[in-house]
Amino acid sequence: MEMPLSITFSHGDNEGMESPGTCIKRERELRGFSLKDVHEATRIPEKNLIALEADDFDALPQQAFVKGYIRACCKYMGLDETDLVLRYELFIKEDTPEEEAPPPIESKGPVRALSLSSKQIMTLLVVIGIIIIVLYYFLSASPRSVEPDVAVIEPDVPEVNVEAPASAVPPEPAKPLDPVLTPKPEAQVPMAGHVLKVIATDDVWIKFSIDGKKPFEVLFKKGNTRQWLMKKGVDLVIGNAAGASIIFDGEPVKMVNMPGRVVRMRLPSK
Repeated sequence: MEMPLSITFSHGDNEGMESPGTCIKRERELRGFSLKDVHEATRIPEKNLIALEADDFDALPQQAFVKGYIRACCKYMGLDETDLVLRYELFIKEDTPEEEAPPPIESKGPVRALSLSSKQIMTLLVVIGIIIIVLYYFLSASPRSVEPDVAVIEPDVPEVNVEAPASAVPPEPAKPLDPVLTPKPEAQVPMAGHVLKVIATDDVWIKFSIDGKKPFEVLFKKGNTRQWLMKKGVDLVIGNAAGASIIFDGEPVKMVNMPGRVVRMRLPSK
């Protein structure tokens, strides 16, 4: 069995390290694969494969797409995708100038640092968004009158049939009971038009455009679950078709289960 490619890095010393594109090209040629073979297996355009092997990352899409390309090539050729992605990140970091850090802010008293992870920040933003949507629909709903609930308890008395004699005085007709007030059903708070749920089955990058608004990007880690509410619908660009499970209005969306394939879709489709 062919062992995956393994790369060892020394801390703080990346000089002389083979670039990710050079490594992928060398392994492809050693295995006798052509660019067309890789293209047909991964559906990555040949021009992007050429740019990837030439380390021309400026000619490629965002880094999330490039990582998806690298993972797809590694899975096809039997390479260790973790090592190749790490090599790519180090290569990009060396080519990106470091920004000068701002001077520290002096504090006159003890300050307790509050640090939140990116996952906690995104969760907080989603919760705030849901609260704003619910408040908006609740306040825009028509006012309704609220009547107190009235509970009526009837005694459990067995029925007894008594035949009155002919000479008996006929009983007085029973007085009608007071009408029982029944509570009116409460008006339902209108819900959002659609619900989108994303479950990450692998590391995956997704671009969203909800209700025609400005697009935003989210990089999911395996096991992440996110949910959005919307009025009209959403446009999606998924960097790895096999890395996400999409559920729209409670129904799973069918997709081509192919690692590394970029999928574009609009929900609802009509």
